[in-house]
Amino acid sequence: MDGERCVLSGCRLSGGRLPWGVMGFYDEIERLEEEGIELVEVLGGGRSLRSPADLERILERLGGSSGDLHCELLRHLTGRRFAPEKASALWHAASECKRRLDEALGRAVSFRVAMLDVLCESGETRRPRLLGGAEYSALAGQRIRDETTGAFTREYLNDALVDEVHRARRYGGSTSLLVLDLDDFSTLVDRARTAAGDAFLSLLARQLRRDTRRSDRVCRYAGDAFALLLPETDPDGAATLVARLLRLVRETPVADHPGLRVTTSIGGASYPDDCDEAEELVALADQKCLAAKSAGKDRAELSRGDLDFPFAAEG
Repeated sequence: MDGERCVLSGCRLSGGRLPWGVMGFYDEIERLEEEGIELVEVLGGGRSLRSPADLERILERLGGSSGDLHCELLRHLTGRRFAPEKASALWHAASECKRRLDEALGRAVSFRVAMLDVLCESGETRRPRLLGGAEYSALAGQRIRDETTGAFTREYLNDALVDEVHRARRYGGSTSLLVLDLDDFSTLVDRARTAAGDAFLSLLARQLRRDTRRSDRVCRYAGDAFALLLPETDPDGAATLVARLLRLVRETPVADHPGLRVTTSIGGASYPDDCDEAEELVALADQKCLAAKSAGKDRAELSRGDLDFPFAAEG
């Protein structure tokens, strides 16, 4: 398999583009862990698989360069984002630290222990806390998942958007962002009670996840607004999705209130067609959402060519 060699594992990493838009890196890591494969320990030399071919297949599935892989593994391990070059340097330092500890103690030391030592000695981590996998997952879930809807949080969106723009810039791809602001939702809550409003938001979040790709991220942008982060999606791809989203919101029922219909105003923007930075992408999508709402609601406006989509309800 062509590409650069991962010094830590002795196996090759594909030098191509990260295919995490297909599966999602963290979904893949969690799936491997459910199978009993701790990739951090395997790549760190703390554990081995039954055969080199097994590891080759995993690395080929993950793809990317070693810097990208180390960056994402460290984020999975610590919750922090390091630049690829920094992540690789820390990873190699931890590998060397593990080798020295193994020799000094006469037994194999966990790669996580070696990485913790390197992070503490380098000043990257102060006053570390040790958490088991279940506790860490619970805390991470609180940070990235909205309690009411199960969608990702605004905090998660901010981080993920920076990552996706970085990847699009590095590999010459596109990333789009859509902001969906429900129209007159406060009126619905007044008529149907807060509980019905929360139930609708939760149902809509599930519908959005169901009707988008696994790589797309559905986030709760604000109280009655969602944002969709669309990796590997150009303006034309975002425009194609918008029509379906407008219809999806109209067709999502309000529990115990069949006569109520909810609509949404959508604004969208894409990198690099419309802007250069993640923050600009958010501002532009938000601006277009407000423009759609001002233009009559139940419609969408995208930044490219001021396209709008005032679709009427079917039937």
